[in-house]
This record gives sequence, structure tokens and C-alpha cells, in this order.
Amino acid sequence: MQPPSATAPEDSLLLFKDKNFDDRMTQVSDITASKAPWKAHSLGTSAKHFSSIRWNLPRGVIVTLYEEDDGLGRTINLWGTGEIAVLKDWKLDNQLSGWSWNYVGGVTSTSKSVKEALSERPRFAREVETIAADSMVTFRDRDGKDPMPPIDRISDRPANTYHEVPKGTSSLRWNLPEGVIVTFAATKDGVGQQLAAWGSGQFDTFAHWKMNDKLKFYSWHWLGEKK
Repeated sequence: MQPPSATAPEDSLLLFKDKNFDDRMTQVSDITASKAPWKAHSLGTSAKHFSSIRWNLPRGVIVTLYEEDDGLGRTINLWGTGEIAVLKDWKLDNQLSGWSWNYVGGVTSTSKSVKEALSERPRFAREVETIAADSMVTFRDRDGKDPMPPIDRISDRPANTYHEVPKGTSSLRWNLPEGVIVTFAATKDGVGQQLAAWGSGQFDTFAHWKMNDKLKFYSWHWLGEKK
């Protein structure tokens, strides 16, 4: 992901047919004002025909783009402002079908409708007994079985930097502060297959997102107001 080389309208997502923002463009406007949070939204008749994207999102908001209409398959997670000139690098060239948005907190001056959309966890994550604040527990087996030592005080570690996930992680439980998300990736630069977590919950498996045996690195990011 790179800083935007051109301005996108506020609260919008721009998707381009060709790489480097060329050819036909599809615009998703007023994301938080007119689209229901948490639900999966289709990209319509243009789906599966995008090779680059640019975005401009409110603070505290994350947009997840999906390979499959129901919110499954490979994903990519966006926040703030930015662009991706070549979706092929993320293994999602001509693969995007749908998207959803969530508010993860950390903003006091946002609209009432966005505040009311505060999301406790991502889609397909389940509620579980809470673990220590600002921590994660990885498990060697699916369904939260055979835990490994917890990763504590996540937000005390360097932000926007990828750290190693314990080898052999097959499921995951977390409890994160409002405004914080953690992204998981197959590569240390975060490019390629990706998964995001916020709030508190558990992923019983990573198979839904084609991430089995590919959860190698994690990084935390602050989406809230500037501190």
C-alpha cells in the first residue's frame, strides 16, 4: 500500500479496470453514510474486473475487500487514505467480488451513525471468553485447542511493522483496544494474502480465507484519532 498519488473523494473507494489506475473506474461513494456496516456488499456487474484501487476512509473505519461475494476467500484490508497500483502483487487481480466496512473505535468526533456501527469483531469470528486486554493467544490446532504462550501488550510493540507469528498457528483468539486492528500476512512486507482482527473474538480456522499454514506475520495499526 502506498500514499495516494491523486485525491479520492472522502468516504469512498475507487476501483480501476487496469493496473496503475487506468481504464474504466468504479466508485463506491458515501460508504459509512449509505451502506450498512458489517454486511457484505457486492461490487455488482463490474466484479472480478479490477486491477488497482484507491481509497479515502474516515478515521476508525476499515474496509475489507473479498474474493467471494459472501465475504470469504482472499481478503485485503484498507483504512485511512492510500492506493494499490497493482493488485496482482496481492494475488487479487481480477478477483474482487465484494466488500464490507466496520468501525473499530478510537474516534470521539465521528458521526452518530458511525459510532453506532462499532463492531465487536470481524465477520465469521466468534465470541469467546475474553482474554487479557491488548493480547493474542495462538493455538496449534483448530477451534482454539493446544494454546501457545500469549502475545501480550501488543500496542507497546512498534506499530506498522510485521512481527513473526508463532510457527504452526492454526487458530487464534484476541482482545484488542478500541481503534486498534491487527493484520496477519503470509509475507513480512504484508503484501499478498491477508487477514485482519479487531475487538475481541476467535478465528477457529483460517481456511475460509485460504490462509491455512500461511499466517506467518502480524502487525498492529492505530485507526483512531491522532494522538
